Amino acid sequence: MTSTTLLPNGQTYNFRLRAMNNVGWGKYSTVTPVLLDQTPSRMNPPVIAEPDIIPLQMKITWSPIDFMTDGGRDPIIHYGLEWD
Repeated sequence: MTSTTLLPNGQTYNFRLRAMNNVGWGKYSTVTPVLLDQTPSRMNPPVIAEPDIIPLQMKITWSPIDFMTDGGRDPIIHYGLEWD
């Protein structure tokens, strides 16, 4: 396992992998392209819980986006909730 850091955003990087044993190097894997600095996927709608018994309050929850399974996008740093 290795880690790559300080790659500029807005560019596509192609990664491939191969292994070596006592006989030599194996063939490379297929290429996996990753575009850095993409916007997150569309979120699922928030879930509004049944109103609590406390007046003027409600509980709103959502499922966070897992950036590792979201196409390799940058981690989520903020959520924005709007209402009218």
